[in-house]
Amino acid sequence: MYRLLRKVRRIVADQSGIALPMALIMLVLASIIVVPGLWALQSFLVINQDSETDTRGYYAADAGISDVIWRFDQRMSPPFPYTLPDKVNGMDVVLSQVKQPVTNGPVTTYSILSEARQGQKTIYNIYVEVDVNTSVSPFDFAIATTDGDINIYNPAQVTSTPAGHGDMFATGNINLTGGCESVDGIKAATGSISPSGCTDSYPNSAPVQFALIDTTWYLSEADKGGPAAPIGEIKKQTNYHLGPKHIVGDLYITTNSSIILDGVVWVDGNIFVKSSSVTCSGNGYLVASGVGHNITVEVGSELDRTINLLCLDGDVTVAQSAEIGSIYAPNGHIYMGNNGTVYGSLIGKSVTVTNNRLIIYQVSIGTPLPGMIASGTGAVLSKYSQ
Repeated sequence: MYRLLRKVRRIVADQSGIALPMALIMLVLASIIVVPGLWALQSFLVINQDSETDTRGYYAADAGISDVIWRFDQRMSPPFPYTLPDKVNGMDVVLSQVKQPVTNGPVTTYSILSEARQGQKTIYNIYVEVDVNTSVSPFDFAIATTDGDINIYNPAQVTSTPAGHGDMFATGNINLTGGCESVDGIKAATGSISPSGCTDSYPNSAPVQFALIDTTWYLSEADKGGPAAPIGEIKKQTNYHLGPKHIVGDLYITTNSSIILDGVVWVDGNIFVKSSSVTCSGNGYLVASGVGHNITVEVGSELDRTINLLCLDGDVTVAQSAEIGSIYAPNGHIYMGNNGTVYGSLIGKSVTVTNNRLIIYQVSIGTPLPGMIASGTGAVLSKYSQ
């Protein structure tokens, strides 16, 4: 130990020529420290730039998902594959289906990929599964068809209170012989719309599944009036109170009769309101049940706007001049003759409205007929992965 200390003292005492080795040592140490530091800094800048690009790509791809959901909520079918019309964060956004849609009842699940691209390079992907509830209340519309066309012949008009809500949806085509201005609202159809180019016009829309009325409420209300029984013809009756009532066989309301409807009248047969000298007031529902059983309201018969017609499996014909509330015939054709006014909705397999007929959709009423199942919730994300 003593010898080692003496050797160290000699080296320290003799400092001549040590500056150059020390400088070389420091240079080596600096290169060891600085070069990796510069490399790390450069790597950090590259990583930060890539991270910023990824963030911009994420928001661009997410904007594509928002566009898809908006289209579904507007009852429009996204035209997969498609590219957003404008770049988002300087990137093209491409939407495509990964798998075929799967339908379970009123809900259809779509598997969708949104890609944010710069040129041919994909910057960011988002995969989603969207559950689209296509169950829609037909009473959201002034006119709706379940499996047929809507024909509005000049100069018939569809409007609303307040204005601007006389919407219609056809599971088929829409034909407006009076031109675009004959409908004061949105016009949507799974097929074509004529004339083309109307404002608020959406041809080739995605089909919807209309919710149906649960008719058990109507039958139970009618049965409160006693056992089901035939009634025959109501003729030359003044202020005749009808309902609640369950009628077996056809119902005829004819010559010089004034009927006050009280609640639900359920008929296991056809309903005929005949002759211009028939009036029907009150507040209630005339229901024709059974396959092929129809409702016919002949020329000049006067029905209050608070009278609603339900034809469960047949056609409804309302002839010239008659007024009425809503008409619900999801499995039959509705034909509205000249003149008169509908204060509510027309829901049929197909609907024809002829000259001078006015349809006024009562937005202020706002509620569908009893037993109506509510509309679906639209498009909901069930899976979201990056």
